[in-house]
Amino acid sequence: MRDFVASYPNKNASTEDFRRIVEKHAGDPMDWFFNQWVYGTEVPQYDFSYSLKPGEGGKTILQFSITQSGVSDQFYMRMPVYAFLNGQPRRLGFLSVKGPATFKGETPLPFRPEKVTLDEFHSILCTVRQ
Repeated sequence: MRDFVASYPNKNASTEDFRRIVEKHAGDPMDWFFNQWVYGTEVPQYDFSYSLKPGEGGKTILQFSITQSGVSDQFYMRMPVYAFLNGQPRRLGFLSVKGPATFKGETPLPFRPEKVTLDEFHSILCTVRQ
């Protein structure tokens, strides 16, 4: 934001001007984000489920399923996944989903979480069923 404000002092800046600054700092094209969240009207729904199983060497295997619905085939999102340890959420990473689809997977964890959640801090405009 500092760069954006410094680049357009006392000027009318457009959404595309803002996009150029975002892309400069992201280091990647952000057309997908602007098309979906600035110019688009879709609000995705996510169904998230998981199970925990004992793994080798004291690890826990997290098996998960995420379904994205209510969106077009090109809608792309990276949903943050959190695991709770000692009552505190820790971000494990992101699950990427494109279009109305279901993604299933599993990953070993070095601890057994109390629970696993999707978008714990409600940072994405969406509906989540867990």
